[in-house]
Amino acid sequence: MLRIILTGIILLGLCGCSNDSISDISPKCNNFKCDFEIAGSDLSGEMSVNVEGDLSLVFSGPDIINGTGIRVKENSVIIEFQGISERYVRSDAPKDSPALHIYDALMQIPNCEPLLDGEETVVKGKSLSGDFTAELDGKGCIIRISFPEIESEIILKNHSSFID
Repeated sequence: MLRIILTGIILLGLCGCSNDSISDISPKCNNFKCDFEIAGSDLSGEMSVNVEGDLSLVFSGPDIINGTGIRVKENSVIIEFQGISERYVRSDAPKDSPALHIYDALMQIPNCEPLLDGEETVVKGKSLSGDFTAELDGKGCIIRISFPEIESEIILKNHSSFID
C-alpha cells in the first residue's frame, strides 16, 4: 500500500512540471465588434470583424484622426478620412500599422491552441507581423493582444455587441 501511495506522489510530481495546459475556451475571431485602445498611446476607437474576418478600425482618438477608418481585407488596406477612401495593397502600408498587426493575429488565432497560463486563457502564435499573445476572457472574447517584438499591446473591451 505504501508503494502505491509513493508511486502516486512521484507521478503527480512529474506531471505538474508545466504551467500551461489546454483550455476548453474557443477564441472568437470574427463576427464581433468592440472598443479598442493601443496601450501607451492616445489611439482608441471601435473595432469590428465581420464573418469573413475583414477588420475595420474607426478611430475616436486622438482628435486629429477622429472618424478615420482603416479596413483590412486579405491583401488590401482601405483608409477612409472625411468621406475620401483610398485603397492600398498591403505591401504599400506601413509595417508598424496596428490594423495589420491585429488582422494578422486574428487570422492565426484559430490555428493556435488556447492554453491556461496561471488563471488566464491565452493563445500564443506567430503571424506575418511576428509573435503575439492574445488573452481571452471566459466567453472567448479577445481582451488583449501583445506583440513583444514591437513592444505593443492592444486592449479590447466592451464586446457586448455582436454583428448579426
